[in-house]
Parts: sequence; C-alpha cells; structure tokens
Amino acid sequence: MHFIDIHPLISLKSKNLSTNHETPFFRQGIVPAVNQIPHFLFFLDYKLTLKGMAYTSALIVDLLSQRTCEFLFEKNADIINSTNSGPYFYYAYFEQEGKVSFHQFNFLNFSDKEFMILKRHSTSSLGDVRLLGLDDRHVFVFDPGPQPDISCFYQVKLLVDALNGQTHPVPDRLGNDFFSRLQDAWLLDGGKFLTVKTGRIQWWEKKEFWKQNVTHYTDRIETLALCRTDDLIRCIQAGQDIPWTIIDQSDCSSALRMLGDHDQCLYYSKQDFQSGCTTIYKYSLYPSPHRADILYQFKGEFEQVFFHANEGYGIRWTDEKRNELELVRLNGMCPLFRTQGRIVHTDGKFVLTAEPTNPKSEKPLLLLYDISKKSVIRQIHDRSVFYDRYGDQMILY
Repeated sequence: MHFIDIHPLISLKSKNLSTNHETPFFRQGIVPAVNQIPHFLFFLDYKLTLKGMAYTSALIVDLLSQRTCEFLFEKNADIINSTNSGPYFYYAYFEQEGKVSFHQFNFLNFSDKEFMILKRHSTSSLGDVRLLGLDDRHVFVFDPGPQPDISCFYQVKLLVDALNGQTHPVPDRLGNDFFSRLQDAWLLDGGKFLTVKTGRIQWWEKKEFWKQNVTHYTDRIETLALCRTDDLIRCIQAGQDIPWTIIDQSDCSSALRMLGDHDQCLYYSKQDFQSGCTTIYKYSLYPSPHRADILYQFKGEFEQVFFHANEGYGIRWTDEKRNELELVRLNGMCPLFRTQGRIVHTDGKFVLTAEPTNPKSEKPLLLLYDISKKSVIRQIHDRSVFYDRYGDQMILY
C-alpha cells in the first residue's frame, strides 16, 4: 500500500486561509473535493457556521511538480458540485433579496465566472439544493421548490449552459419512475456516462419497513439508470425525453445500493428481503450493449463494500453490540481481519484503520496492519487520509 503525505504542501496555506466577510464558526478544516483528475488533488477549505457548511476557498495540489495553489472564492460557497466533472467545479452562494449566484471554477487555470443568477425557490435546507456538473459547460440545478413534495422531491430541475446562461427544463420521466426522486448521481468513463439512483431512502430503512410488513411508502421504488451524457444534453435541449437505460429496479421487497464507480464499469448490489440473499453485480459499459454480471452472492449484508484491483471486500459488525468490525474477502467469504477501529482501506495484503485518540483531536491515529501477520507495521499521527484511485495510493493530508 503506497502513501503520499501532502500535509507539508497544504498545511501553511490551510492555516492562513481567510474570508472577505468573516462570520462566527464552530469548526474549520479542509476536505477533498469530489472533482479529481490524474496527477492533481483538489481540496476545499470549509467553515461550519450556524447556517451550515460554508466553503471559503480551493486548494490545488500538483503531484508532479509538488506545488500547491490556493484560490479564495469571492463569497463563501453555500452549494457545491456533487459529481466529478473533472477540473470544472460548480458552486453557488446566496445573495440578498432571495437570489442565488451560480459560478463555474476551473481548478487548473483558476478562472471563476458567474454564469447565472436565479431567484431562490427552495424554502427547505440549503443542503437540499443539488448541483450536478456534467462537463465544461453544462450543469444540472435541482431545487425542492417553495413547497417540497416528498413523493417527487425536486420540483425545479434545470439544465444550465454555463457558457451562455441558457436554461432548459429537465424531463421527469425515468422509465416508470421519476428523475425528481433523485438520491445520487455519478459520472463514469471521464464524464461520458451519467448514472443516477432514485429513491431517497437507505437499504436498512427499507429492510425495517419489510420487517414491519409495511409495503406502501413513498420511496419503496428505487431505480438505477444510465445515459450517455451527450445524448442526455442533446435530448433535453431539444425538448425530448431522456433516453435512459434502466440498469435495475427494486420494490418494497428489495433494496439497491451503488457500491463503486470505475472508468468502464460500476458495481452495485441488490438485497432480497424475502430470501435474505444479497447479489453483487458488475455492470460493464463496454462493449455495447451493456451487461450486468453476477460477481458474488451471499446471505446477509455488509455495512460497506468496496473494490480494489477487481477484488471485492466487505465490512460487517461481528455482533449486535457493534463493538468490532470484520473485513471479509467476498470471493469465498474469507474473513481477513478484525478491529474495534474504523477500516479505511485494504489492498488484500495490508489494511489501514483509523483509531480514536484524544477527544480534542479531529484526526484519528492511523494504523497500517500486515494482514497475514496480524501486526501493526506503521503508525501515522496527525493526518487525515483518503484513497486516490487514479494513482492507487493513500493520500495523507
């Protein structure tokens, strides 16, 4: 397992960050941005205020030159992009008189332009407004509207052209489901495909409904669907329905989970409550037509499932008291490791865990274990960490 420590590159900049209009805050720090491209790392500096999370600036780390740049947003961002649209980062902030200013920021050349101002529709939480960047000029803006409807949550759905500010209403039909029930979205293969999941519910919530014999509730239907991004944009601009490909769907007797997205495939699971069986699929984008292959089938469920080098791993609790986690290789359901800490990542030979330390410290103690020897081979203090899949490495910051 390879580590890169970029803390020396960003520590001085993150300590000296300031804003053009200071407001009281409870906590501040930096978090990785969802936008990532090879050889670069993008971070956002945040402050937790009474109104929620506010993002004050962007940090750009060039891994090849070992240089770091900082860009201070004109105003703190209230809403940020939630899809990996490469170097193009979309954000918005609320102005006076109920208006919202939308911006596109380029992580590579530091250009920042306002492309649209809209009247704020949402009366709900700021976090309910969604920005889904699609490419270098197109972004979805989803807003619950003045009177949110639980059954069709996003009442306002717009495709916006950041180049000219033009907006187009987004068709709601998604097979026998509705796009307004969006839970999450992902861009695959460098932005060539958009994958979406509907059903604003978690699998354990659906399972609890099943145990209670409740079969009629708002989010019993979940849909996993995909569309080529250029086809999606073209059809919306032409006023046509989006040509979705339905990957899978669940009702009140089952639950869908998106497990991982990679350049040319995605992984998802479907849990059947009647049989208690979970099936994990690999859905390949190429060759066309797309296909879903069964990778693993097993009884029960895992709290988390992830993949490394095409090998699947699951994390589950060993008892009802949730005192200990177990790492399992899904091929053969082979238990590998147990810990009372949090399992961060594994490559099959080593496993990285995060152990709680001083309550005043925001960063845990990181421990690297040799799985075969069940022994700690490295301790890492005063660092946060995330996995960089482009470089297949752990980033310490």
